[in-house]
Amino acid sequence: MAKAKNELTLDFLSLCDYAVISRENKLSILGIFDQIFVNSLPSQHPKMFLVGILKGEPASTHNLQLLLKDPLDKDVLPNQELKVKLGTNGNSNFIAELNNLPIKLTGAYKIELFVDKKLLAKKEFNVFRTTGAPAKEGGEKLTN
Repeated sequence: MAKAKNELTLDFLSLCDYAVISRENKLSILGIFDQIFVNSLPSQHPKMFLVGILKGEPASTHNLQLLLKDPLDKDVLPNQELKVKLGTNGNSNFIAELNNLPIKLTGAYKIELFVDKKLLAKKEFNVFRTTGAPAKEGGEKLTN
């Protein structure tokens, strides 16, 4: 089946501790993960990267938008927007650095990747508490 003109596909999507794209456009990824462990709530994850490889029409430009939602489907960070231009081979690596992620709940967090306002992919990662009682269904929230 032929893909529509200017349609993007996602070849790879992952969370990691660090990522960089070299001058030669080589993607280096360190510490791929899908779980975060915290000792207490609320907490904060200092830095992580969302890394992806896009494929589509050579030399086309696209707007990416990242939404990050907590287990109760509430926005965790302000929307992240990136502009991506595919290379002459129709590929592009992208890196989004996410700093100081506030963690108020345990459970499944969702990252949604939109391209030109259309949902392209979803990625989940789980937050677990390492001490104390098990989390409640739908996430655990710290109360004072």
